[in-house]
Amino acid sequence: MTHQARLLGAAIASSAIGLATVAAAAPAEAAFPGHNGKLVYLVTHAGPGGGGRNEIFVSRRNGTHPVQLTHKRQNDQPRWSPNGHRILYTHRSAHGPQQIWVMGQRGRNKTHLPGQGRTNNTDAVWAPDGHRIVFAQFKPGSIDLVVYSLDTHKLTALHAGSGFDRIPTAPAWSPDGKLIAFAAINKGPTNTTGEPAAELFVIEPDGEGLTQITHSVHFAEQTPSWSPDSRTLAYERSGGKSPGKYCEQLDTINADGTNRRRLHAGCYAGWPAWSPNGRKIIANRGGPVQPGLWRMSPNGSHQHFITLGFDVDQQPVR
Repeated sequence: MTHQARLLGAAIASSAIGLATVAAAAPAEAAFPGHNGKLVYLVTHAGPGGGGRNEIFVSRRNGTHPVQLTHKRQNDQPRWSPNGHRILYTHRSAHGPQQIWVMGQRGRNKTHLPGQGRTNNTDAVWAPDGHRIVFAQFKPGSIDLVVYSLDTHKLTALHAGSGFDRIPTAPAWSPDGKLIAFAAINKGPTNTTGEPAAELFVIEPDGEGLTQITHSVHFAEQTPSWSPDSRTLAYERSGGKSPGKYCEQLDTINADGTNRRRLHAGCYAGWPAWSPNGRKIIANRGGPVQPGLWRMSPNGSHQHFITLGFDVDQQPVR
């Protein structure tokens, strides 16, 4: 099942029973400027019955010397803080909802962020000031983006969603602090493979200036990632003009929706993340090549396999 379909189903379930069981959502992020540091990413551990759980690892930037940071339950969506000292992530406890946690760069001092209520909260990313985050909050009948203060624990809804007609997910806060990009899923129409439609939007951190920046009929746009200079978004574009031409590709686009370009990364590529120095993009690749994390130039050329894993973020070192 695709990310869009899972989220749409979760939203409908929230409306029906008040608390959805939320699958791990697709990532989005911003590359905060700096030198390229360590990688943080997910590895799935096999479980009984063919299932499994995700755990968080860090490694050197070339993928060597991996260290496992989490060891219990389900952990997803690790994101480096702007100063590279902490890691934001989502964690599901044994009997509670999926919520936002933070830990040190070596996996110590794991802390649940207070004031989240009993809702399922996912897709958390940092603001460039390091004092706020934004995440997707699931409530009965709707999903919205919420800004959370780490100082006051106050929640502020952005009203980026519109029931099932615009389900916001995968926010990414621009490194200059001016905009939050996100993907919005619609219950219809669908692309050529039946995935719910998804487009990219930007909104200001106070909830003003909601603007749609992609307008595709046959594709689903998702998982936006800001370049360190806040000028460009890399993202996944899945679909095709016919079922036989389906492709999961990487594109870039300016923040105002102009100059969309396809990266030469082939099909079966997604979840891009810029390097802090802006010279590389790391993404998931599969299909005919070794599945896992691959590093490439911003145009998709000069690809090199890094390691097994997915949903990567690279530490900014200043």
